[in-house]
Amino acid sequence: MLEIDVLASGSSGNCYMITDDRSAVFVDVGVNKKNLHCYQNKLQNKKVSLFLSHEHVDHIKGLKYFQSIFDGDIFCGFDTAKYLYKLGYDTDNIKIIEPDHLFVFNGWQVYPFRLSHDSADIFGFKFNFDNFLISFVTDTGEVSRNISEIITGSDILFLEANYEEEMLVNGKYPQHLKKRILSKKGHLSNKDAIKTLHEIYDSRLKKILFSHISEENNSYELMEKYCKYCEKTFKVEATYLRQKTHYSFKV
Repeated sequence: MLEIDVLASGSSGNCYMITDDRSAVFVDVGVNKKNLHCYQNKLQNKKVSLFLSHEHVDHIKGLKYFQSIFDGDIFCGFDTAKYLYKLGYDTDNIKIIEPDHLFVFNGWQVYPFRLSHDSADIFGFKFNFDNFLISFVTDTGEVSRNISEIITGSDILFLEANYEEEMLVNGKYPQHLKKRILSKKGHLSNKDAIKTLHEIYDSRLKKILFSHISEENNSYELMEKYCKYCEKTFKVEATYLRQKTHYSFKV
């Protein structure tokens, strides 16, 4: 059995954790000390690892504290590692990953793949736990055909639904920031997330979690409607992740 915890998901922080009876895998660590401290005792008998999608602060701000309480490997791209080194982070336990290269650690298979974002480098991840597939696609301005092919067949999909385009365009953000978010190196809109689901859906998909939702350019009322659409159209469980609400489930 796997337990999946969402510690944070959104513009101010992102952190996900997958645990089984032996191990714990974190995806990003954009949370504060308080959020991480409560897991120190819970995970003391497990092998803990961390996968970093990229170097933006909402994905790494808890890294120093993470390193002070856990001694597991940290997996990230070369440019992210270089950025962390320049900032003075301890890089001794960092392992460099390459896109589109499947590797195995602690009995789990991981397939990192490139996303499209304005960062040093940016990865999505597909984890294989005893043939149960969990994919993460957040912080991307587009979902290419290659990405769609990789995540097709996932049992659980964390998919960015950052903004409603009309809200962003008519909102209070400065024009240069709107342009950045709307670009192919920005973030994924609600409608592009739904389009992606139409492209990648197959009968194996069990649960969709809309992630990295903007509190300025999106609304939870809209996300409720998109979730209901997905449940009706794809016959799967669909939910959305609020920025400051812990979410946990078992599979």
